[in-house]
Amino acid sequence: MKFFALISKVLLLVVYGMSAGKTLATDDKTEICYQNVWACLKTASKTEPPTGNERIEQNQRIMVRYWDEYKVPDEIFTTGTIATKDRIIMISDDLEYYQDEKDVIMINKKTQSIVHTQSSLFYMDSQHERRRLIEELQDTVMAYVSGKTMTEYKSNGKSIQKLELDIEEKMQKTFKVKKLVYHYDPGKKEVIKTELYFDESYKIKAKITWFLDDEISFDKDILKKPVKKQVFTSDGKLKEKYNNYTYIDNQESSKN
Repeated sequence: MKFFALISKVLLLVVYGMSAGKTLATDDKTEICYQNVWACLKTASKTEPPTGNERIEQNQRIMVRYWDEYKVPDEIFTTGTIATKDRIIMISDDLEYYQDEKDVIMINKKTQSIVHTQSSLFYMDSQHERRRLIEELQDTVMAYVSGKTMTEYKSNGKSIQKLELDIEEKMQKTFKVKKLVYHYDPGKKEVIKTELYFDESYKIKAKITWFLDDEISFDKDILKKPVKKQVFTSDGKLKEKYNNYTYIDNQESSKN
């Protein structure tokens, strides 16, 4: 099961930026692809939070490209998201995020720092609010798709459909987005890749996301114990592996 609801607001625009209600002049194959992709993403938007022992996982590879004037090399990283009924875990190459009912632990390997806050907006409540915002965002984006085209290509012997959606100027000014691209596998009936292209007023030129089938590697015990146990020993001290890390306690400030 694909899980898109934990992505950032910008990625929500990628995942849900479709227009089911607006008819555009396109050929039959493009329209069929468009409707298939829309159906796939519409199903994803209705995904309910996990219950019982259910676990939802999503593994992604993300590339961020910047405009040449900034002279910043492309960034490529892998991130995995795990959601259960009572916690969220997000793991990337340099960052780890753990949240349960009481605590949020963020580990930054690059800066060797740990930030500890309290869970002010917990999973179950935030999911209902997030779905409401997603629906509002869908309704907004629906009105501003100005054109769509579809091409097909082969990948590992499979036929993949590439659907490109152009965004009207008004939406470009609002979201700084020029084009949305979806790579759809009709055999699996899944979106396997998304591309988000920004206009020149935004520092980022493009964000490309691949949805991977690989399993996420993580400490399975963290699903059974408080997330603060990820960094603290039973007597409340940082684990030895984090001795050189800077610990930032934001628990009091997160109450305000």
